[in-house]
Amino acid sequence: MTVGQEGFRICQFKLLKIVPGQVPPPRQPVDPLAGAETTFEEQARRYISQDRLVRDSRVAVAVKKLYDNTCQICRERLIVSPAGEAYSEAAHIQAVGKPHHGADRLENVLCLCPNCHALLDRGALQLTDDFHVINGVTGQFRAVLAQVKGHNIGIEFARKHRERWANRLQ
Repeated sequence: MTVGQEGFRICQFKLLKIVPGQVPPPRQPVDPLAGAETTFEEQARRYISQDRLVRDSRVAVAVKKLYDNTCQICRERLIVSPAGEAYSEAAHIQAVGKPHHGADRLENVLCLCPNCHALLDRGALQLTDDFHVINGVTGQFRAVLAQVKGHNIGIEFARKHRERWANRLQ
């Protein structure tokens, strides 16, 4: 990192060609300041970068519209403004990231409140083949999943989700 003439930080990279059979150079830490003392402002202004899977926002918009931003599990509709705007999250049943490779399709997405979304993502809520919601820790029945016409949830996604968390009940 260097500072340019106008005061902006500039990231500079040194590219090295690795020849077959040659020992690669040692890896550098991601944070060049690791272990060094920095001022509070420098600490607060550190940036990270990450790779994320780009998801189809049309799928999320569609499922939220189908359920009017109402959670399919607990039936809560979180109102977040005086105008009556509601907040919900589109939750993938079978995770789309590695190594799960779930589809980014309406059949693999639920409209959930943030709490139910977190519980589903961590296996604390699971779906049975008849779309009952069970406690993923105890196996006890919690609710019947709300489903509207036009939202055909894929049973294969529920099975993959249960398979991922199967050892939790043992």
